[in-house]
Amino acid sequence: MNPRIPAARYTSEAWLARELQSVFHVAWLLAAHTSNVPTPGAFITFEIASESILIVRADDGTLRAFYNVCQHRGTLLCTQSHGHAASFRCPYHHWEYARDGRLLRAPGAGLAACEADGRPISLRQVHCAERFGFVWVSLAEHAPDLDAHLAPIAAELARYRPQDYRLVHAHEIAVEANWKTSVDVNNEGYHLATLHPELLDMVDARAARFSAHGDHSSIALPIGRPTPPVNPAERITPALQTLLKHLAVDPLPAHATLADVPAAIARSFRERANRIGWDLRGFTDDDLTHKHQVHVFPNVQLNFLPFSLELYRHRPHPTDPNRCWFDELSFMHPEQSPPPTPRRRQFRHGEHDLGPVMGADVDLLPRLQAGMNSRGFTELRLTAHEPGIAHMHAVLERWLGEAHD
Repeated sequence: MNPRIPAARYTSEAWLARELQSVFHVAWLLAAHTSNVPTPGAFITFEIASESILIVRADDGTLRAFYNVCQHRGTLLCTQSHGHAASFRCPYHHWEYARDGRLLRAPGAGLAACEADGRPISLRQVHCAERFGFVWVSLAEHAPDLDAHLAPIAAELARYRPQDYRLVHAHEIAVEANWKTSVDVNNEGYHLATLHPELLDMVDARAARFSAHGDHSSIALPIGRPTPPVNPAERITPALQTLLKHLAVDPLPAHATLADVPAAIARSFRERANRIGWDLRGFTDDDLTHKHQVHVFPNVQLNFLPFSLELYRHRPHPTDPNRCWFDELSFMHPEQSPPPTPRRRQFRHGEHDLGPVMGADVDLLPRLQAGMNSRGFTELRLTAHEPGIAHMHAVLERWLGEAHD
Protein backbone atom coordinates (compact mmCIF):
# COMPACT_ATOMS: atom_id res chain seq x y z
CA MET A 1 0.00 0.00 0.00
CA ASN A 2 1.21 3.45 -0.87
CA PRO A 3 1.22 5.97 2.03
CA ARG A 4 1.32 8.94 -0.37
CA ILE A 5 -1.73 9.63 -2.53
CA PRO A 6 -1.73 12.31 -5.26
CA ALA A 7 -4.16 15.10 -4.42
CA ALA A 8 -5.14 15.26 -8.10
CA ARG A 9 -7.15 12.08 -7.61
CA TYR A 10 -9.62 14.19 -5.67
CA THR A 11 -9.76 17.15 -8.07
CA SER A 12 -9.18 15.83 -11.61
CA GLU A 13 -12.13 15.52 -13.97
CA ALA A 14 -10.17 12.99 -16.02
CA TRP A 15 -9.54 10.83 -12.94
CA LEU A 16 -13.24 11.01 -12.00
CA ALA A 17 -14.18 9.91 -15.52
CA ARG A 18 -11.89 6.89 -15.16
CA GLU A 19 -13.44 6.01 -11.80
CA LEU A 20 -16.93 6.14 -13.26
CA GLN A 21 -16.01 4.05 -16.29
CA SER A 22 -13.87 1.41 -14.57
CA VAL A 23 -15.45 1.23 -11.11
CA PHE A 24 -18.95 2.68 -10.77
CA HIS A 25 -20.13 1.45 -14.17
CA VAL A 26 -18.77 -2.04 -13.44
CA ALA A 27 -18.68 -2.90 -9.72
CA TRP A 28 -21.59 -4.20 -7.69
CA LEU A 29 -23.07 -1.23 -5.83
CA LEU A 30 -25.26 -1.29 -2.75
CA ALA A 31 -28.49 0.36 -3.90
CA ALA A 32 -30.97 -0.22 -1.07
CA HIS A 33 -32.17 -2.45 1.72
CA THR A 34 -34.54 -5.21 0.64
CA SER A 35 -37.16 -4.02 3.13
CA ASN A 36 -37.66 -1.03 0.80
CA VAL A 37 -39.07 -3.39 -1.85
CA PRO A 38 -40.93 -6.04 0.17
CA THR A 39 -43.83 -7.03 -2.10
CA PRO A 40 -44.68 -7.20 -5.84
CA GLY A 41 -45.05 -3.70 -7.20
CA ALA A 42 -42.85 -2.05 -4.60
CA PHE A 43 -40.13 0.04 -6.26
CA ILE A 44 -37.25 2.38 -5.55
CA THR A 45 -35.04 4.56 -7.71
CA PHE A 46 -31.28 4.65 -7.20
CA GLU A 47 -29.21 7.54 -8.53
CA ILE A 48 -25.55 6.84 -9.23
CA ALA A 49 -23.28 9.14 -11.24
CA SER A 50 -25.35 10.18 -14.27
CA GLU A 51 -27.67 7.16 -14.16
CA SER A 52 -31.07 6.63 -12.58
CA ILE A 53 -31.93 2.98 -11.91
CA LEU A 54 -35.49 1.73 -11.37
CA ILE A 55 -35.63 -1.31 -9.05
CA VAL A 56 -38.97 -3.13 -8.71
CA ARG A 57 -40.27 -6.31 -7.10
CA ALA A 58 -41.84 -8.25 -9.99
CA ASP A 59 -44.98 -10.37 -9.80
CA ASP A 60 -42.94 -13.56 -9.35
CA GLY A 61 -41.23 -12.07 -6.28
CA THR A 62 -37.85 -11.48 -7.91
CA LEU A 63 -36.17 -8.10 -8.06
CA ARG A 64 -35.67 -6.47 -11.45
CA ALA A 65 -33.60 -3.39 -12.23
CA PHE A 66 -33.79 -1.19 -15.32
CA TYR A 67 -32.38 2.05 -16.58
CA ASN A 68 -35.08 4.48 -15.53
CA VAL A 69 -35.73 5.84 -19.02
CA CYS A 70 -38.56 5.43 -21.53
CA GLN A 71 -37.41 3.73 -24.73
CA HIS A 72 -39.41 6.15 -26.91
CA ARG A 73 -37.71 9.53 -26.54
CA GLY A 74 -35.57 9.07 -23.43
CA THR A 75 -37.85 10.67 -20.85
CA LEU A 76 -37.06 9.86 -17.24
CA LEU A 77 -39.73 7.28 -16.53
CA CYS A 78 -40.22 7.41 -12.75
CA THR A 79 -39.48 10.52 -10.67
CA GLN A 80 -40.51 9.13 -7.28
CA SER A 81 -37.79 7.82 -4.95
CA HIS A 82 -39.97 4.92 -3.80
CA GLY A 83 -43.52 3.67 -3.89
CA HIS A 84 -45.82 0.98 -5.26
CA ALA A 85 -46.99 0.65 -8.86
CA ALA A 86 -48.90 -1.80 -11.03
CA SER A 87 -47.00 -0.45 -14.05
CA PHE A 88 -44.84 2.50 -15.08
CA ARG A 89 -46.19 5.04 -17.55
CA CYS A 90 -44.09 7.69 -19.23
CA PRO A 91 -45.58 11.16 -18.54
CA TYR A 92 -44.79 12.36 -22.09
CA HIS A 93 -46.60 10.07 -24.56
CA HIS A 94 -47.96 7.49 -22.10
CA TRP A 95 -45.87 4.53 -23.19
CA GLU A 96 -46.45 2.07 -20.35
CA TYR A 97 -44.21 -0.71 -19.00
CA ALA A 98 -44.93 -3.74 -16.83
CA ARG A 99 -43.07 -4.55 -13.62
CA ASP A 100 -40.85 -6.94 -15.59
CA GLY A 101 -39.93 -4.18 -18.06
CA ARG A 102 -42.15 -5.30 -20.97
CA LEU A 103 -43.88 -2.61 -23.01
CA LEU A 104 -47.61 -2.92 -22.29
CA ARG A 105 -48.98 -0.20 -24.54
CA ALA A 106 -47.75 2.66 -26.70
CA PRO A 107 -50.62 4.72 -28.11
CA GLY A 108 -50.32 5.11 -31.90
CA ALA A 109 -46.67 4.00 -31.92
CA GLY A 110 -46.90 1.31 -34.60
CA LEU A 111 -43.55 -0.22 -35.52
CA ALA A 112 -41.74 2.35 -33.37
CA ALA A 113 -42.68 0.20 -30.38
CA CYS A 114 -40.87 -2.85 -31.80
CA GLU A 115 -37.29 -4.03 -32.06
CA ALA A 116 -35.76 -4.58 -35.52
CA ASP A 117 -36.86 -8.24 -35.38
CA GLY A 118 -40.46 -7.29 -34.61
CA ARG A 119 -40.42 -8.06 -30.88
CA PRO A 120 -41.97 -5.46 -28.55
CA ILE A 121 -39.37 -3.31 -26.87
CA SER A 122 -38.62 -3.51 -23.15
CA LEU A 123 -36.84 -1.36 -20.63
CA ARG A 124 -33.10 -1.96 -20.69
CA GLN A 125 -32.15 -4.24 -17.80
CA VAL A 126 -29.45 -3.75 -15.18
CA HIS A 127 -27.89 -6.64 -13.25
CA CYS A 128 -29.62 -6.91 -9.87
CA ALA A 129 -29.29 -9.31 -6.93
CA GLU A 130 -30.21 -9.68 -3.26
CA ARG A 131 -27.55 -10.57 -0.71
CA PHE A 132 -27.52 -10.12 3.09
CA GLY A 133 -30.67 -8.02 3.06
CA PHE A 134 -29.35 -5.51 0.52
CA VAL A 135 -30.13 -4.85 -3.13
CA TRP A 136 -27.01 -4.78 -5.32
CA VAL A 137 -26.79 -3.54 -8.90
CA SER A 138 -24.07 -3.59 -11.55
CA LEU A 139 -24.21 -1.45 -14.69
CA ALA A 140 -21.68 -3.62 -16.51
CA GLU A 141 -22.70 -5.53 -19.63
CA HIS A 142 -21.10 -8.61 -18.06
CA ALA A 143 -21.24 -8.16 -14.31
CA PRO A 144 -18.48 -9.47 -12.02
CA ASP A 145 -19.26 -12.38 -9.72
CA LEU A 146 -21.12 -10.80 -6.80
CA ASP A 147 -20.55 -13.71 -4.41
CA ALA A 148 -16.82 -13.68 -5.15
CA HIS A 149 -16.74 -9.91 -4.57
CA LEU A 150 -18.49 -10.23 -1.18
CA ALA A 151 -16.81 -13.48 -0.10
CA PRO A 152 -14.09 -11.85 2.07
CA ILE A 153 -16.75 -10.12 4.21
CA ALA A 154 -19.60 -12.60 3.81
CA ALA A 155 -19.15 -14.21 7.22
CA GLU A 156 -19.17 -10.83 8.98
CA LEU A 157 -22.29 -9.68 7.11
CA ALA A 158 -24.08 -12.97 7.73
CA ARG A 159 -23.27 -12.80 11.44
CA TYR A 160 -25.02 -9.45 11.88
CA ARG A 161 -28.07 -10.51 9.78
CA PRO A 162 -28.68 -7.05 8.24
CA GLN A 163 -31.74 -8.51 6.48
CA ASP A 164 -33.51 -8.34 9.86
CA TYR A 165 -33.03 -4.59 10.20
CA ARG A 166 -35.49 -1.89 9.15
CA LEU A 167 -34.83 1.66 7.99
CA VAL A 168 -35.44 4.39 10.58
CA HIS A 169 -34.24 7.47 8.72
CA ALA A 170 -32.41 8.37 5.51
CA HIS A 171 -30.51 11.59 4.86
CA GLU A 172 -29.25 12.43 1.36
CA ILE A 173 -26.81 15.32 1.67
CA ALA A 174 -25.24 17.25 -1.22
CA VAL A 175 -21.66 18.07 -0.20
CA GLU A 176 -18.95 20.19 -1.85
CA ALA A 177 -16.33 17.46 -1.77
CA ASN A 178 -15.05 14.50 -3.74
CA TRP A 179 -16.67 11.14 -2.95
CA LYS A 180 -13.31 9.78 -1.74
CA THR A 181 -12.89 12.74 0.62
CA SER A 182 -16.16 11.66 2.19
CA VAL A 183 -15.11 7.99 2.33
CA ASP A 184 -11.78 8.87 3.93
CA VAL A 185 -13.30 10.77 6.85
CA ASN A 186 -15.15 7.65 7.90
CA ASN A 187 -12.34 5.22 7.06
CA GLU A 188 -9.93 5.98 9.91
CA GLY A 189 -9.98 6.54 13.65
CA TYR A 190 -6.91 8.79 13.72
CA HIS A 191 -9.10 11.91 14.01
CA LEU A 192 -11.20 10.74 16.97
CA ALA A 193 -8.95 12.24 19.62
CA THR A 194 -8.68 15.60 17.86
CA LEU A 195 -12.01 16.19 16.09
CA HIS A 196 -14.22 14.30 18.56
CA PRO A 197 -12.56 14.59 22.00
CA GLU A 198 -15.99 14.24 23.61
CA LEU A 199 -15.99 10.58 22.51
CA LEU A 200 -12.81 9.66 24.38
CA ASP A 201 -14.72 8.97 27.60
CA MET A 202 -16.86 6.42 25.71
CA VAL A 203 -14.56 4.66 23.19
CA ASP A 204 -10.99 3.40 23.25
CA ALA A 205 -9.63 5.14 20.15
CA ARG A 206 -6.13 3.75 20.67
CA ALA A 207 -7.36 0.15 20.49
CA ALA A 208 -9.12 0.43 17.12
CA ARG A 209 -8.21 -2.59 14.95
CA PHE A 210 -7.97 -2.45 11.15
CA SER A 211 -8.22 -5.52 8.92
CA ALA A 212 -8.11 -5.89 5.13
CA HIS A 213 -10.56 -8.31 3.50
CA GLY A 214 -9.94 -8.57 -0.23
CA ASP A 215 -11.21 -5.36 -1.83
CA HIS A 216 -12.86 -4.44 1.46
CA SER A 217 -11.72 -3.66 5.00
CA SER A 218 -12.98 -3.32 8.55
CA ILE A 219 -12.33 -1.33 11.71
CA ALA A 220 -13.28 -2.63 15.17
CA LEU A 221 -13.61 0.15 17.78
CA PRO A 222 -14.05 -0.71 21.49
CA ILE A 223 -17.05 0.98 23.11
CA GLY A 224 -17.87 1.38 26.77
CA ARG A 225 -14.33 2.04 27.88
CA PRO A 226 -12.44 5.34 27.75
CA THR A 227 -9.29 5.98 25.78
CA PRO A 228 -6.22 5.46 28.02
CA PRO A 229 -4.68 6.57 30.27
CA VAL A 230 -7.50 5.80 32.74
CA ASN A 231 -7.78 3.94 36.01
CA PRO A 232 -10.33 1.10 35.58
CA ALA A 233 -11.18 1.46 39.28
CA GLU A 234 -12.58 4.97 38.69
CA ARG A 235 -16.31 5.62 38.82
CA ILE A 236 -18.31 5.78 35.60
CA THR A 237 -18.16 9.20 33.93
CA PRO A 238 -21.30 11.17 32.91
CA ALA A 239 -20.39 10.69 29.24
CA LEU A 240 -20.24 6.93 29.69
CA GLN A 241 -23.55 6.99 31.53
CA THR A 242 -25.04 8.79 28.50
CA LEU A 243 -23.70 6.06 26.20
CA LEU A 244 -25.18 3.33 28.39
CA LYS A 245 -28.56 5.05 28.28
CA HIS A 246 -28.30 5.33 24.47
CA LEU A 247 -27.53 1.61 24.26
CA ALA A 248 -30.51 0.84 26.55
CA VAL A 249 -28.25 -0.71 29.17
CA ASP A 250 -29.82 -0.86 32.62
CA PRO A 251 -28.31 1.66 35.09
CA LEU A 252 -25.33 0.28 36.96
CA PRO A 253 -25.06 0.45 40.75
CA ALA A 254 -23.67 3.65 42.23
CA HIS A 255 -20.45 1.88 43.23
CA ALA A 256 -19.82 0.53 39.68
CA THR A 257 -16.46 1.33 38.10
CA LEU A 258 -15.14 1.67 34.56
CA ALA A 259 -14.03 -1.96 34.67
CA ASP A 260 -17.66 -3.08 35.11
CA VAL A 261 -19.00 -1.40 31.98
CA PRO A 262 -18.02 -3.77 29.11
CA ALA A 263 -19.47 -6.81 30.86
CA ALA A 264 -22.65 -4.87 31.65
CA ILE A 265 -23.05 -3.92 27.99
CA ALA A 266 -22.57 -7.48 26.77
CA ARG A 267 -24.95 -8.87 29.41
CA SER A 268 -27.61 -6.29 28.56
CA PHE A 269 -27.35 -7.03 24.83
CA ARG A 270 -27.74 -10.77 25.42
CA GLU A 271 -30.78 -10.28 27.66
CA ARG A 272 -32.38 -8.00 25.10
CA ALA A 273 -31.65 -10.49 22.31
CA ASN A 274 -33.27 -13.29 24.30
CA ARG A 275 -36.43 -11.22 24.75
CA ILE A 276 -36.87 -10.77 21.00
CA GLY A 277 -35.63 -14.18 19.95
CA TRP A 278 -32.39 -13.07 18.29
CA ASP A 279 -29.48 -15.48 18.48
CA LEU A 280 -26.21 -13.87 19.63
CA ARG A 281 -24.32 -17.09 20.29
CA GLY A 282 -21.98 -16.31 17.39
CA PHE A 283 -20.72 -13.21 19.24
CA THR A 284 -18.22 -13.15 22.07
CA ASP A 285 -18.60 -10.55 24.82
CA ASP A 286 -15.64 -8.77 23.23
CA ASP A 287 -17.53 -8.65 19.91
CA LEU A 288 -20.54 -7.13 21.62
CA THR A 289 -18.46 -4.30 23.08
CA HIS A 290 -17.05 -3.16 19.73
CA LYS A 291 -18.50 -1.10 16.94
CA HIS A 292 -17.65 -2.98 13.75
CA GLN A 293 -17.34 -0.92 10.57
CA VAL A 294 -17.11 -2.77 7.25
CA HIS A 295 -15.99 -0.78 4.22
CA VAL A 296 -17.56 -2.35 1.13
CA PHE A 297 -15.58 -1.25 -1.91
CA PRO A 298 -16.02 1.17 -3.49
CA ASN A 299 -18.30 3.52 -1.60
CA VAL A 300 -20.18 2.09 1.39
CA GLN A 301 -19.46 1.74 5.09
CA LEU A 302 -21.62 -0.46 7.31
CA ASN A 303 -21.33 0.44 11.01
CA PHE A 304 -22.70 -2.43 13.10
CA LEU A 305 -23.69 -2.52 16.73
CA PRO A 306 -26.07 -5.13 18.10
CA PHE A 307 -29.61 -3.90 17.25
CA SER A 308 -28.47 -1.01 15.03
CA LEU A 309 -26.73 -0.28 11.75
CA GLU A 310 -25.48 3.03 10.38
CA LEU A 311 -24.94 2.86 6.62
CA TYR A 312 -22.81 5.54 4.97
CA ARG A 313 -22.83 5.73 1.18
CA HIS A 314 -20.73 8.18 -0.85
CA ARG A 315 -21.99 8.79 -4.41
CA PRO A 316 -19.82 10.63 -6.96
CA HIS A 317 -21.03 13.57 -8.99
CA PRO A 318 -21.17 12.64 -12.70
CA THR A 319 -18.90 15.49 -13.88
CA ASP A 320 -17.58 17.56 -10.96
CA PRO A 321 -14.86 15.92 -8.81
CA ASN A 322 -15.46 18.57 -6.14
CA ARG A 323 -19.03 17.44 -5.40
CA CYS A 324 -20.73 14.29 -4.14
CA TRP A 325 -23.75 13.01 -2.26
CA PHE A 326 -23.38 11.55 1.21
CA ASP A 327 -26.19 9.20 2.26
CA GLU A 328 -26.63 8.51 5.98
CA LEU A 329 -29.10 5.68 6.56
CA SER A 330 -29.98 4.45 10.05
CA PHE A 331 -31.43 0.98 10.66
CA MET A 332 -32.69 -0.70 13.82
CA HIS A 333 -33.55 -4.26 14.68
CA PRO A 334 -37.36 -3.96 14.88
CA GLU A 335 -38.71 -4.67 18.36
CA GLN A 336 -42.17 -3.44 17.47
CA SER A 337 -44.58 -4.51 14.75
CA PRO A 338 -45.01 -2.90 12.35
CA PRO A 339 -41.68 -1.00 12.42
CA PRO A 340 -41.88 2.81 12.34
CA THR A 341 -42.29 4.64 9.03
CA PRO A 342 -38.84 5.83 7.86
CA ARG A 343 -38.07 9.54 7.84
CA ARG A 344 -36.44 10.71 4.59
CA ARG A 345 -34.80 14.06 3.82
CA GLN A 346 -32.78 15.49 0.94
CA PHE A 347 -30.81 18.67 1.55
CA ARG A 348 -27.57 20.50 0.98
CA HIS A 349 -24.78 20.50 3.54
CA GLY A 350 -25.41 23.21 6.10
CA GLU A 351 -29.20 23.25 5.80
CA HIS A 352 -29.83 20.85 8.72
CA ASP A 353 -28.04 19.91 11.92
CA LEU A 354 -26.40 16.48 11.71
CA GLY A 355 -25.46 16.27 15.36
CA PRO A 356 -22.11 16.91 17.05
CA VAL A 357 -20.21 13.90 15.66
CA MET A 358 -21.51 13.46 12.12
CA GLY A 359 -21.91 17.22 11.83
CA ALA A 360 -18.22 17.78 12.61
CA ASP A 361 -17.20 15.16 10.03
CA VAL A 362 -19.37 16.55 7.24
CA ASP A 363 -18.51 20.17 8.08
CA LEU A 364 -14.86 19.32 7.50
CA LEU A 365 -15.40 17.94 3.98
CA PRO A 366 -15.52 21.28 2.06
CA ARG A 367 -12.40 22.44 3.93
CA LEU A 368 -10.58 19.25 2.99
CA GLN A 369 -11.66 19.60 -0.63
CA ALA A 370 -10.55 23.24 -0.78
CA GLY A 371 -7.12 22.18 0.44
CA MET A 372 -6.94 19.44 -2.19
CA ASN A 373 -7.30 22.12 -4.86
CA SER A 374 -4.47 24.29 -3.48
CA ARG A 375 -1.18 24.56 -5.39
CA GLY A 376 0.42 24.30 -1.96
CA PHE A 377 -0.76 20.72 -1.52
CA THR A 378 0.23 17.91 -3.87
CA GLU A 379 -0.23 14.63 -2.00
CA LEU A 380 -1.76 12.98 1.04
CA ARG A 381 0.89 11.72 3.48
CA LEU A 382 -0.82 8.88 5.29
CA THR A 383 0.29 7.75 8.72
CA ALA A 384 0.30 4.26 10.18
CA HIS A 385 -3.03 5.19 11.80
CA GLU A 386 -4.78 5.47 8.40
CA PRO A 387 -4.45 2.02 6.79
CA GLY A 388 -8.07 2.02 5.62
CA ILE A 389 -7.43 4.94 3.28
CA ALA A 390 -4.23 3.39 1.93
CA HIS A 391 -5.98 0.07 1.35
CA MET A 392 -8.90 1.67 -0.47
CA HIS A 393 -6.55 3.50 -2.84
CA ALA A 394 -4.54 0.35 -3.50
CA VAL A 395 -7.76 -1.42 -4.49
CA LEU A 396 -8.84 1.56 -6.58
CA GLU A 397 -5.51 1.51 -8.42
CA ARG A 398 -6.03 -2.14 -9.22
CA TRP A 399 -9.51 -1.54 -10.60
CA LEU A 400 -8.19 1.30 -12.75
CA GLY A 401 -5.13 -0.65 -13.88
CA GLU A 402 -3.01 2.11 -12.39
CA ALA A 403 0.66 1.39 -11.71
CA HIS A 404 1.56 3.97 -9.07
CA ASP A 405 5.01 4.28 -7.54
